[in-house]
Amino acid sequence: MGILDWIKNRPARSGPEPVPDEVVAMAIDRAIALTNPRLKFLDSREKTLRRPVEKCVTYLRDAISALPPPIPVSEAGWASDPALRAFFAKAADLSAALGRSGDLRSFFDKHADAGQAFIVLGASYHERPDRAPSLQGDAAPRDIARTVVDFSVPSARLCGHTDSELRRLLLIQSFEYMAAQAMTEISKAREGRRELEDSHNLIRARLRLHQPPGSGLGNLFDVGPESAEQRRLENQLLENERQMEERGSAREVLEHELECLRQALENPENHLGFEHRKIRLSTLNVLLDEGSVEAAADVAFTMLNLSGVPRAQYAFVIGCLERRDMPQVKLNLADAERFL
Repeated sequence: MGILDWIKNRPARSGPEPVPDEVVAMAIDRAIALTNPRLKFLDSREKTLRRPVEKCVTYLRDAISALPPPIPVSEAGWASDPALRAFFAKAADLSAALGRSGDLRSFFDKHADAGQAFIVLGASYHERPDRAPSLQGDAAPRDIARTVVDFSVPSARLCGHTDSELRRLLLIQSFEYMAAQAMTEISKAREGRRELEDSHNLIRARLRLHQPPGSGLGNLFDVGPESAEQRRLENQLLENERQMEERGSAREVLEHELECLRQALENPENHLGFEHRKIRLSTLNVLLDEGSVEAAADVAFTMLNLSGVPRAQYAFVIGCLERRDMPQVKLNLADAERFL
């Protein structure tokens, strides 16, 4: 049983459901492959990662299972859905984004019998301060502060035959993001060790220039007594080797990387979170209070908060696109001529 099968086939239960052993084993293997495949040689890997993996997978499973149901996505339906109007300034922009999606085109090309595709439709989320002239008819014109919501570069990502399949794919990508967070600390350690090794090689090379020559051409030159520079380089070499020893042996380095991976998976909520949002936006995506009388719509979406690397906020909805509504990719003759 794989991660996909477990999520698909698990029965509805009121209490927490343990993650099957085979799923834990597969998730551990995947996390190790994403960080350092050599970690599989550590006998302690399963004992160290079992509980964090169970915790991480359960956290992601529960969060993704609670996401709102899919919404219909099409250029014709743009005007009737507040989320689509917020993400895309006009219906043609939605169509263009769908047409540009390589994931969507590949999905429909690969699955000729698929009549629809379930997708993650989202964009980067930013709130920016703005000012606009007051419309209250004051004698002295004045600007009022407001907040504008930007949904930048909306796109369609991930594709599944069903809603449940799409959620499973989203869980896998979320888990891979969590495992990748360990690479932040691992990369720092590797960089520090690499700098020490480079420094070690450089000092040794410079030191050889100050040591007595051996046979061959070295005997043609008169070599004086040990110089102050040679003693300085020898001291640097000793200090360098001491620092390398502090960083541990090759096995200790692997154990440190395994610990970095454990810490990343142990607290998934510190790196990734799904937040259900409902905000009131004007037709210009100005954030309004609930009591505002300005023409507006209540926009519901899910906020994906990434607190690791990269650090970002994404607003998204799960959508369902019928094959007949998939825009055709049109050849831009003007752009083609420019490259000829």
